[in-house]
Parts: sequence; C-alpha cells; structure tokens
Amino acid sequence: MFFFKTKKQKKREELNKRLRENYASNKDGYKDKSCARRIAYTNSKLGDLCYLCRHRKAKDRHHPDYSKPKLVILLCKSCHGRLHHLLKLNRVRKEDK
Repeated sequence: MFFFKTKKQKKREELNKRLRENYASNKDGYKDKSCARRIAYTNSKLGDLCYLCRHRKAKDRHHPDYSKPKLVILLCKSCHGRLHHLLKLNRVRKEDK
C-alpha cells in the first residue's frame, strides 16, 4: 500500500527543513533568542494590559531585538499575531525592492 502525503504534511516537512537550515547557518542567533526568552520569562510579568490595544490582558512577550534581551513588549494574542503579520509584510516588501 502506498502512502500519499497531504498538503499539510508536505508543508510541515518544508518548514522543518528550512528551520534546520536556518539553525545550521545561524547558531549564534538562536543562542541569543533562547537567552532573551529566558530573561523575559524571569523578568516580565504577564497579566498587565496589552501594550498596543490596552484592552486585553497580555499573554505574550515580544522581543523587537534579541540582542537586547531585557527589552520585551507585553501583548495580547491578537495584537501579537497582527504585529508579526505586519513585520512579515514589511520584510517581503523590502525583499521585493
């Protein structure tokens, strides 16, 4: 019997492959990221209001720059998603130029 991969499985494999390649080419960047996360989890307090909308409680931490691990923005889930969407669009626009 043959096993056919679904689109979702193929996408997941492609993503994992890219992540492995990124990790192999940028190990120092990943070290910065894990260090920044560790500092953020110990120093920032979740439950305050979201930095952007000021309506919902912050449940996510966002690092604008991993080389500055204490610089953390507390965001709600929806604002954090929107922020990453805008950052991704900005990156794509810069690549197109």
